[in-house]
Amino acid sequence: MIAYLLRSGLAVKSILPSIQTLKLCQTMSKSAIVLLAEGAEEMEVITPVDTLRRAGVKVTLAGLAGSEPVKCSRDVLVVPDEALESAAGKGPFDVVILPGGLKGAQNLLESAAVGELIQKQEAEGRIVAAICAAPNALKQHGVGKGKKITSYPTSQEKLEKGGEYTYLQDRVVVDGNIITSRGPGTALEFSLAIVEALVGKDKAQEVANGMLFKQ
Repeated sequence: MIAYLLRSGLAVKSILPSIQTLKLCQTMSKSAIVLLAEGAEEMEVITPVDTLRRAGVKVTLAGLAGSEPVKCSRDVLVVPDEALESAAGKGPFDVVILPGGLKGAQNLLESAAVGELIQKQEAEGRIVAAICAAPNALKQHGVGKGKKITSYPTSQEKLEKGGEYTYLQDRVVVDGNIITSRGPGTALEFSLAIVEALVGKDKAQEVANGMLFKQ
């Protein structure tokens, strides 16, 4: 059909997907789930959601305890898209993101549902990302053993105990399918690292430029 149109001198541009359209479709095929627990650090919840959506990634904000508004660490109420119980069944997701916050991270590490989700995520070779105190949940659930990681400084001793990880003090650490970062002040760098892992360095730079973020 296309050959006929070309021989006939007819324009085929309108029926052929542009490179830009193909890139957009590729980006939109990526998906992320951000786990929202009571006591989560607000910046570490909202920044990844916002940044990944700017990059065209489909993001689900999943409430650990249900779909009701969740009070975060500074008393900001955040409304999840849906409950984790229902959202988890709509995977697989290209990345599972665990925000920190002391109480929020504690809720994540105590959750069997979170453990099951991130263990499966790792076993199937997809990305698990955790920031601030949330890498403690990785350790609790046995995820990322042998990897290089980082966290909020007060979690360093716990994470080094037992020698299961190589601990670094870098602002963001990417080791294979495990991405970790230090705290609220590194949330944007963390989010852009996830964007780069999902849809490439060029897209991450485009998003960073649009937010006037200079790396």
